Amino acid sequence: MYQRRFSRRRRAIARKKVAAVIMKKSWPRYEAAIKKALPKHVALRYVHYNDQLNPEQVAAYISGDADKIQGVECDLLECFDTYDGYLGYLMEVKQDTGLPERVFDYYSDDIRFMIEDADTSDPITDLINNTGDVACIYTVPFDPEDDKDAVRQLMKMFKIKKEQRKAVQQLVACGDGGGLEIFFELNSQDIKVLIDAAFGNQIPPSITFENCSIGLVNHWHGSGDCLDLPGSKITVPLIPSRIRVEKTLHYSWSYEIAGMCHGWQQTSYKFGNDKITFHIDPAGDNALAAMQARQDKYNATFKAGGCTHGDMDITRHRNKQYINSYPCGTHCKDCKTFWID
Repeated sequence: MYQRRFSRRRRAIARKKVAAVIMKKSWPRYEAAIKKALPKHVALRYVHYNDQLNPEQVAAYISGDADKIQGVECDLLECFDTYDGYLGYLMEVKQDTGLPERVFDYYSDDIRFMIEDADTSDPITDLINNTGDVACIYTVPFDPEDDKDAVRQLMKMFKIKKEQRKAVQQLVACGDGGGLEIFFELNSQDIKVLIDAAFGNQIPPSITFENCSIGLVNHWHGSGDCLDLPGSKITVPLIPSRIRVEKTLHYSWSYEIAGMCHGWQQTSYKFGNDKITFHIDPAGDNALAAMQARQDKYNATFKAGGCTHGDMDITRHRNKQYINSYPCGTHCKDCKTFWID
């Protein structure tokens, strides 16, 4: 009895081995059938038309920093699960080929790799295409000796007509010592151009602004002024680090200081190889970039549960108390920062 059971077991094992050999030899035929059943365009990751990059992600992409870009892409790709898409295509292949279930059980890994290799979806590109135009600024070095010198520099820099001189004088008077910024809306397709710069690829050397909307903005105080300049034109080097997404800035002009509506900027721009009319040193001082780096440190400290003495953004302080005696104001008990009414 024991020998009979043993012989049955050996025959069963032998049959499995023979079946495995047959399955392996039959794989080229199965593979051809599965490839034929797969559609030309396989998309395992689906991006809804309402999905788009947020301002922080756009800022990382146009920063010119490869590490930031790779970090954002890793976070984005983790949001897309390919398994549901794989199951959908697997069901289609089963129906179209009519192969027995044991084939899909035995070659499950190979079939999944085939489907994944055929995947043509590009969620990053889809998100960029869905993002649309993004309100940005281009920071221009501007350090005049006095108000007269400031007016003279602006008139020359932007080729401003003489009849606009009074408007420029008013801009300088209300600028509160702020930095010079050109307001424009960056097309989502040009985000891809700036991504190339981060990975050492060649990009157009210049950017030309026409009919400029400019401003002198003090992002520390939350003050400044802006001015539309019809007929103005300036060509500057295309330096990704000088392009900033407005929504990511501390006290941005459009969203926090002036409360402007979307699309108020009149500036048109184009990347190209035009003659540069105002030279900027790519390695020169970038006051706004330095300020933004400090803001990032403040944000990191706040996320870690603390706050920083001298950080005047009251929203980054938790343990606050209002003192209703002279001098009246809000007091942070943790870092001793004080806001006078």
